[in-house]
Amino acid sequence: MEATKEYLEQQRLLPDCEDQKAPIENEATPSSSSRRRRPPLVPLLLVIGIFSLLLLPTRTTVGCHKLPAAAVSTYNSTASPPDHSQPSVSLVPDVWAQNTVPKSKESPSSSSHMGRVISAIRNAASNALHKRQLGIPGLPGIPGLTTPRRSVLQCFEVSQPLLTPANSTRAGGAPCSALLMEHVFAFSYGKPFVGNYTPPNCDFNRVVMNFSVVSAGRQFDRLALMYLGDTEVWRTSTAEPTASPGIHWEYHRDMTQYLSLWKKPQTVIFDLGNLVNANYTASFNTTLTATFFKDDVKTATAPPADVIIPITALNYSRNEGTPLSVFLLPGMNASTTVKSFPRNANRAVLAIQANGQAAEEFWWSNLLQSDVATFNATNGMAPGMSPFREVAAMIDGKLAGFQWPFPVIFTGGVVPTLHRPVVGLQAFNLREHEIDITPWLPLLCDGNPHTFSFDVRGLLDDNGKSGTLSNNITSSWYITGKVFVWLDDEGSITTGSTPEIQGVDPSIDISQHAITRDQRGRNQTLTYNVAVKRDFTVKARVKTQKSSFESAWRQRLSYDNKNNVTNYGQDQVTRFGVLGSDTAFSDQKTIYGQDYNYPLAVDMRIQNSPQTGTMTLSAGMNQGMTFQIAGRSVFPDGLEAFAGTRNDKNFTASILSTFREGSATFQQTIIPGRPSTSTGSGNIRQEFSFGGNFERYPEIFNATAGIGSQPDVMLYYRNLTVANNAVTRDRETIAGRRNNEVSSATATAPSVDRNVVSESAPDQVYFDAASSRDDFAAPRFPTAAKFGVGYGPFMERRWQ
Repeated sequence: MEATKEYLEQQRLLPDCEDQKAPIENEATPSSSSRRRRPPLVPLLLVIGIFSLLLLPTRTTVGCHKLPAAAVSTYNSTASPPDHSQPSVSLVPDVWAQNTVPKSKESPSSSSHMGRVISAIRNAASNALHKRQLGIPGLPGIPGLTTPRRSVLQCFEVSQPLLTPANSTRAGGAPCSALLMEHVFAFSYGKPFVGNYTPPNCDFNRVVMNFSVVSAGRQFDRLALMYLGDTEVWRTSTAEPTASPGIHWEYHRDMTQYLSLWKKPQTVIFDLGNLVNANYTASFNTTLTATFFKDDVKTATAPPADVIIPITALNYSRNEGTPLSVFLLPGMNASTTVKSFPRNANRAVLAIQANGQAAEEFWWSNLLQSDVATFNATNGMAPGMSPFREVAAMIDGKLAGFQWPFPVIFTGGVVPTLHRPVVGLQAFNLREHEIDITPWLPLLCDGNPHTFSFDVRGLLDDNGKSGTLSNNITSSWYITGKVFVWLDDEGSITTGSTPEIQGVDPSIDISQHAITRDQRGRNQTLTYNVAVKRDFTVKARVKTQKSSFESAWRQRLSYDNKNNVTNYGQDQVTRFGVLGSDTAFSDQKTIYGQDYNYPLAVDMRIQNSPQTGTMTLSAGMNQGMTFQIAGRSVFPDGLEAFAGTRNDKNFTASILSTFREGSATFQQTIIPGRPSTSTGSGNIRQEFSFGGNFERYPEIFNATAGIGSQPDVMLYYRNLTVANNAVTRDRETIAGRRNNEVSSATATAPSVDRNVVSESAPDQVYFDAASSRDDFAAPRFPTAAKFGVGYGPFMERRWQ
C-alpha cells in the first residue's frame, strides 16, 4: 500500500504517525497550490457545514500520535483490540429488518468580517473536494444542531424483511453463525481489516449477514467495500456520528448469491477508510457476523451460480502490496483478462458495482463542460462533463451493456439533517446492476483469454448545442464487477454464433441552454436540459450441452435532467430522472427482467446577510426509487421471506417502490468578537411499499406510471415521518397486518412470521396498508406526473 500512502501524504491527508509529536489541527487541508475551487451548486452549499463545524467546540481531541494500536494496525491483522472510548458491539440480533445511524462535523477559525467569512467558506469547500478525492462522501455532521442525547441515536434504512432462520418454516437442522470481523476503523486509510473465513460445520444453503456499528464524535460519512478475496461482495457507507453517546446502526443483507464462495475458505477484506485527528474525532466500532442456515425456499430467481469470476484489479491474489482490488477511474485501466473462462457454461451474468466520489459524488448536478467557468468570477469553477453518467461494460473491446447509476445521496449529502435517523436510499446498501452476457458464451467458451473492461462516460458539449460521449471525467469512480456462471457437465463445450450488436450509439439532446447577465455584465443565471436515450441489443445463437437457443440481451434507457442555476451560481434547482428496462431472452421468451425508475428533485439556496453576519442555507429534496424484478435474477428479489406462506401467490415479479421528501435549513451567525452560533432543522417523510406481481408490468418504463406503482399483493408497507432527528410517526404493515403506531427512533420492522401471518385478499392487503396513510390525499404514491420524469411543482411549491 506504499503507493496509496504516498498519494495520501501528497494530499496531506495521511500524516506520518511515526514522526508526529502533537495533534494535527489542519492535516486534512491540502496545500494552496493543489486546492480545487469548490463547485457552486450542491457541493458548494454543503461546504458551509464544514466551516460551521470548525467553529464548534469538540468534546474530544485525538492526535495522530495518540491513536490506539487497533487504529493503526496493518492489514495483516485479523482483529483489532476494542476502542474502550466507545461501547463494544458484538451481536447476532433476532430482529432482521433494517436499522441504521448518522454522523458529525467541524471547521476553521472565525473571521473578522463577513467578507472573510465567505472567503473561508469557499476555502473550506475547496478542502472538502480534496477530501472527497479519497472517497469521503458528504460533509461531517453538525453536532451543534441537536439537543444532547442521553441515549444512543438509532439510525436505519427502510427495507422489507429478509428470510432468516427465525422466520424459516423449512429449515433443515440448526443454523450456525460466524464472527467475520470485529474491528475499530480509526486511522484506516490503506489499512483495511483482513481476516480468515472458514466454512461453518453445519448444512446450509442460505447466508444472511449483519453489520453493526457504534460511533461517537465528529466525522465524515465514509464509503466501505467488502471483499471475499478479489471479489467485492458488498458496498455500503457510514452514517455521520453525533457527540457521545453517539449513534448505532445495523444493516442485514442476504448474501446467498455468493454461496459458492461461502462454501470455501476465504479471506475477508473490509475497507473502510477513515481519518481521525483533532477535528474529526470519531472512529467506527464495527462487528460483522454471518448466519448460515438451510431453507429450500423457491422463488423465480436463479439458484446460486456455480462459479463467480472477479472483474477487478486482482490486487489481493497478485500480492500487489494492497489487498484492495477496486478500479478507480479515471487513472486506472479498468480491465481484467480472464485466461480460462469455463467452457461448459450455459448462462453468464455480469454484475457491476459503481458509484462516484470526490468531484463526482454529485455528478447529477454537474454543469455542461462549456459552462464550467460561467460563475468563475462570483462563485468559482464548477464540475462539468454534464450531469449525465453511464458505466459501459465491454468484452474484448465490444459493448456488452450499461449501468446508468443511481444517484446515491450519502448521509452528509445536501444537508446532514436530511438523513437522521433515517438514511437515504441505498446509503447502506448500494445495489449492483445485472447484465446478462449469455449471448457472449460462444466467444467466451472458445478456450482463449478474454478481457472484460469498464468505462465511465459523461457528455462533452458544443457550447450547449449538442453532446457526444466522453470518458474525460474527473475523479473519481469506484468500480468492480464479477461474472456469475452456471455450468453444464464437466467436459461439455458451449458453442454458437458470433454476437450481433445493435444500438451502439445513444440519442443525445441538449436544449433550453441560456445564460442571463446583470447590468454589470456578470453571469447571473444558467439553464440547461439534457436528455439521453438508448435502445441496445446483443444476440447470438448459443448451443449448450442440453439445448440450442437464441440468446438476447436488451436495454431500453431514458434519462432526463433539467437544471436552473441562479444567484450567480449559489442556488440550483435540479430535476433528474432515469427510466430503464432490461430484459434477457431465450428464444424470444423472457427469462429475466428488471424495470427501474429513479427520479430526484433537489433545490438548494443560500442567503448571506453582511449586516447581521448571518448565512442561511435552505434545501429541499425529493427522491424516489422503483424496481420491478422478474425471472432469474442473480440477486434475491425480496420475495424469499414470503414464499411458502399463505401470502405466497406464485408471483412472477417483485416490486419495490419508495420515495422520500424532505426539507432542511442551516443558519450560522458570525459577529466579530462574539462566539458563533449555529442552528438547523430537518424534516423527512418516507413511504415504502414492497409486494408481488402476477406478471411483469411494462408500464414501469412509462413516464405516466413509475414511482407509485402498486403491487398486485402488498406484502410490506411503511410510512414514517422524521422531525429534527426524531421519528415522530411510524406505521407499517407486514403481509396485511399493521403494527401499532410508534414514536420511537428505534422503530423497526419485525421479521415475517410464516406461521402467524394472516391471509388477505390483494384488495384487503392494499386497504390495510393504505389505511395507515391518513395524511395523504389519496392512498397512492406520487406518480411520475407529479414527481417522476414529468417533474412537476414539488420544489417550486416548497420555495414559494
